[in-house]
Amino acid sequence: GGLFSQTFTSVPGVIIPDPGIVTEEVIVSGIGEIDCDFGLSEVCIDISHNRDSDLDIYLFDPDGVFYELTTDNGGDGNNYIVTCFDMTAATSVVFGTAPFDGSYIPEGDLEQVNNGQNADGTWILWLRDDQSGTVGVLNEFSLTFSASVPCPGVPLEADCGGGTQVCSSSTFTGNSDGDGNFVD
Repeated sequence: GGLFSQTFTSVPGVIIPDPGIVTEEVIVSGIGEIDCDFGLSEVCIDISHNRDSDLDIYLFDPDGVFYELTTDNGGDGNNYIVTCFDMTAATSVVFGTAPFDGSYIPEGDLEQVNNGQNADGTWILWLRDDQSGTVGVLNEFSLTFSASVPCPGVPLEADCGGGTQVCSSSTFTGNSDGDGNFVD
């Protein structure tokens, strides 16, 4: 109670195989249930690598659910310099340019992690270099939990139950009339 934010960090200095996979763990304790009031606010990485587009980076929560941070972004550019993935950032990592420095919206939906699960346990950063030719180093990985984080969105209910999927310019009967209203 009363925590504004808490960060858990690993400083592995581990070489990223070329090509290959490396994982790094951060053990979280003392957080408990995470939700919209207090949850995961950002995932930060510091990676030295000469071709960012070779990298696929995911976060696994203690329940084994994975969240895509970035895959194959950055072109021939170098490095993720204290790069933080945050759902409230101004720019998506997809539209960012290397070297990545600052905050970016990840490719996956990190809001989904704040779903009432217990944050305590092992969180894993999974990183793959999927092309040969360059070697990199994972310098640092951290998770920050704080107050007032983005919440998972409410799933939208389908408004056309039993509708016919249309995948061509074919004519069919029972067309909808307006925005989601079905007319017999």
